[in-house]
Amino acid sequence: TNFYAMADWQVLKTKNFTVFYKTDTEFVAKQTLLNLETYQEKVVKLTGNKNIGHTSVTIYNSGTMANGFSDPLFKRIGILSYQPNSSFGNWYRLVNVHEYIHMGHLTKTGGLPKFFTTIFGNIFAPNLLSPGWIVEGITVYGESQQSSYEGRLNTGFFDACMIVKAKEKKFPSIHTATHSPFEYPGGAGIYLY
Repeated sequence: TNFYAMADWQVLKTKNFTVFYKTDTEFVAKQTLLNLETYQEKVVKLTGNKNIGHTSVTIYNSGTMANGFSDPLFKRIGILSYQPNSSFGNWYRLVNVHEYIHMGHLTKTGGLPKFFTTIFGNIFAPNLLSPGWIVEGITVYGESQQSSYEGRLNTGFFDACMIVKAKEKKFPSIHTATHSPFEYPGGAGIYLY
């Protein structure tokens, strides 16, 4: 059983991406590769990073957990295969574009940092030190540009939260915007602010 679990991996590869997946997540893998190739140039333009390079993506069967992650140190993206029933629109496009924007933003370097990242890898990429509202802000903006019915900026939730904050004259401080606040909206704060 363990050998079969390790041996059941498949791969799809293009010039810019390699997607690893299990047979039961083939649809998600194909959607991921299609989305990443389709929006690759837009992400390069948004982030200004023409040197993102080849990125590996792994599709994980996660049960009923929907998410993705970017690992700029090792230039890999993880996509959880579950598609939530939500107001985000095309979930796979949203999560693929979102995570690839992270990769483009966090690995963009120039000048002296470029010298160090060329020798030692992305551990010296200065954008890794960006505050959460910058890291998530560019991705939320980018994910919301693909369709007027898709992305966090187009759901109405963020607008409603900000309207309430403005009406109460409780616009968040830079500290609140930088760190996930304990009060509502909690962990969504860095995405919102």
